[in-house]
Amino acid sequence: NQTPGRRLSATDRQASSPGNSMGSLEDPSHGEVLRKVHSRRTTDLCGLCGFLLYFAGMVGITVSSFRHGDPRRLYHSFDYSGQLCGIDSMVLGKNLIYWPKPESPSYPICIDRCPGDS
Repeated sequence: NQTPGRRLSATDRQASSPGNSMGSLEDPSHGEVLRKVHSRRTTDLCGLCGFLLYFAGMVGITVSSFRHGDPRRLYHSFDYSGQLCGIDSMVLGKNLIYWPKPESPSYPICIDRCPGDS
């Protein structure tokens, strides 16, 4: 049937596999398959609506955040007055943040180099 080293094509495999002859009960006709595919429907409509509302809300929050916010506040330090270290005009060139009193982390300041460095 098969010579060693020769691979069967998809049609050869289908024709040679047992129980898969054309018109058998195990092999549905093309019309049956299409009828089953077209008869499918959403089974959890409430879940789909909830997901779509959630997704629309997340898109709205993202658009609003970029329009009215400053994403640099996520990855830049800012001092006690809310100025972005190294970005805002009052602290331009001062890229580091320093807490003068480590026991009170409420009042960080922006500095250009670490204290103790000359």
